[in-house]
Amino acid sequence: MSAGRHAGATAAGSTWSDYRARVWALRLAVASGVVLAVALLELHALGRFEWKLAVAAALAWAVAVAWTGTRLQHFECPRCASRYFKRRPWLLAVRSRRCAHCVLPRDA
Repeated sequence: MSAGRHAGATAAGSTWSDYRARVWALRLAVASGVVLAVALLELHALGRFEWKLAVAAALAWAVAVAWTGTRLQHFECPRCASRYFKRRPWLLAVRSRRCAHCVLPRDA
């Protein structure tokens, strides 16, 4: 533990409202995949479907989900300023209800 990381340290932007914003962003990114799929199916039904557009849209969606998921996983604990979640497995550790380092309960 470095001198800047001690009990009671609050990193800039590491608050529970920041956590909720990160969760909201991830959920929005995942849900946009459903909207994207419906839009592509609609284009296919209208006969205006192009594979290049579908591949570009799928790549953009995958990047958005990966970026928001990584951002959520790098959330710092408001108490100890360490990563709140474990590093592995990617995104499954986000379900944790306590800090991986100081055992601070979520939304405490």
